[in-house]
Amino acid sequence: MGRSVGAILAVSMVLGLLPGGQARVYAVTRDQQDIVDRADYLYDQVWVARETVEGWRGEHIFEEGGTYHLPYAQPVEEGRYIGFGVSVEDFLRSAEEEGSVFYEERSCYGDGDSTYYGTDCSAFVSWCWGIDRHTTWSIPIVTTVLGMATEENVRGKLRLGDALNSRAAGHVVLVTGIAYDGEGIMESVEITEQTPPQLTRSRYTPEALAEKYGGRYQICRYEGDVPPVPEGSMLSRCTVYPAHGVVETVRDTQILSQPKAGVEAVISVVAGTRITVTGLYEDPGGRSWYRTGDGYLPAEDTVYLETLTDSVTLTGAVAPQTHVAGEPFDVMGLVRGGHHRLVRVAAVVRRGAGGMVITGASDAVGGNSYELMNSPVDEGTAFGTVPTGENTFEVYAEYESFRAEEGQIRRVCGVVCLLSQPFLCVEDGVTVCEHQYTGRITVVPTQDREGELTYTCACGDSFREVLPAVGGPPGRHHL
Repeated sequence: MGRSVGAILAVSMVLGLLPGGQARVYAVTRDQQDIVDRADYLYDQVWVARETVEGWRGEHIFEEGGTYHLPYAQPVEEGRYIGFGVSVEDFLRSAEEEGSVFYEERSCYGDGDSTYYGTDCSAFVSWCWGIDRHTTWSIPIVTTVLGMATEENVRGKLRLGDALNSRAAGHVVLVTGIAYDGEGIMESVEITEQTPPQLTRSRYTPEALAEKYGGRYQICRYEGDVPPVPEGSMLSRCTVYPAHGVVETVRDTQILSQPKAGVEAVISVVAGTRITVTGLYEDPGGRSWYRTGDGYLPAEDTVYLETLTDSVTLTGAVAPQTHVAGEPFDVMGLVRGGHHRLVRVAAVVRRGAGGMVITGASDAVGGNSYELMNSPVDEGTAFGTVPTGENTFEVYAEYESFRAEEGQIRRVCGVVCLLSQPFLCVEDGVTVCEHQYTGRITVVPTQDREGELTYTCACGDSFREVLPAVGGPPGRHHL
């Protein structure tokens, strides 16, 4: 399976806190582990788009050749829910076929349309609990409601497998990971949610979780029997590691339909072929497999060449062009790890271009995405301390990935600069000129000497441009 609760928490008993800071221990139940395992199973189901197709309401595009998690859809009137109206395996099979119903037809509910196969937030949670498909309205009816998702309740009541549900917002998310420090203090909570455009994972501190969900979301606990991950399902017994790189085959081999020996071969590959991989799987026998666009490649038949970082991205970034000293500035944008796992995100301000760091902040992530707005990075970046003049705003992401080498799975780490934006910091009340330049020849070119054209703004700002010597190479300036 993708991971066990023991792998998430490092122990099978989890510390909780009583008033006054005393610790109590509660056991992770079999049903809680099954909920997390089922969520991992769905999260590990990735597909490669064989042709470009629009996602939810046409606001998202699944690009041909891209690798994605389960697509968001509300296939109520048309289409099929993954896990209910169509099996996961049949969805993956359809996604592999150009011209299939997945690409040619659309699901819909009201004015919302998407891919023919997909799932929404409540259907995802329902499948992970092993119950019939419920909605955000009916989920509180089939669960025990433990109160609003305040910080006190998050720290004192939240357990693996719980949902945060809001009838008002029409949304529900699932708790699939909780991390504690050595003293039993809750450090972070992992949330898995089916949201446009695809199934995603994020990690929050208890404070950030309460701030985002506490106002309208209730903690809902399903206490019925939960079935285990379907036996025989693709990837159901593998440990999954993030990976994105290039390997080269060292011998003739085959790419298989599943990460296990003896299954159908998809394609034969000759020695010396370079292949981009987007995941690493370890089967119960300890054998490693790379996920490719065609299937699963035995890692022992390859040598790892390089790590690719183009899937680590920053979208929706807002960087300052001009900043008034002493005033707040919101750091905005969504950082995604893509095929890697994010370890830390940081924002810094440098003096000038490439100068020393003046101020900045960073935050541990441990998930696949990180929202900068209202995050510790946002709150900790003290733009009020930035000196006037020219500066540079930068955003960095530290990631971790994995590769197979000599029968071992090894960790690969790196840092990517996602944004480097120059900006001007000015004193309050200072008007920044929108320059309008007038050019004049300040040095007349001759046959033996280059000339000079000076552009000047009314504010006094200016720059110069070289004019070619008379009779020299033709240019855009003619006397």
